[in-house]
Amino acid sequence: MIARLIVILCVSLFLTSGLPLLVVGQLQHPLPLRQPTMQVPPATTASSPQVNVLTREVSNADISAGIKSHISYERRRAADRKFHITYRGKNLA
Repeated sequence: MIARLIVILCVSLFLTSGLPLLVVGQLQHPLPLRQPTMQVPPATTASSPQVNVLTREVSNADISAGIKSHISYERRRAADRKFHITYRGKNLA
């Protein structure tokens, strides 16, 4: 009887200690980000002023240019002029 309780206790502690690892594994693969778009609902009353909100369309070229400028900025900022990134605790310079 005591052996069963000890086994159940050990198994439950083992499983609960592994739950944070499962959550971290799911956070490393987030859903793909959507492009930001801003939309204004139509005004329902005639007395409310019309507000013009600009929507910004982002192309793949804009994203690529932003990534390249970020990498060049990080390379200029580094002491050895390399792009440093950490992956799984290792520096991949």
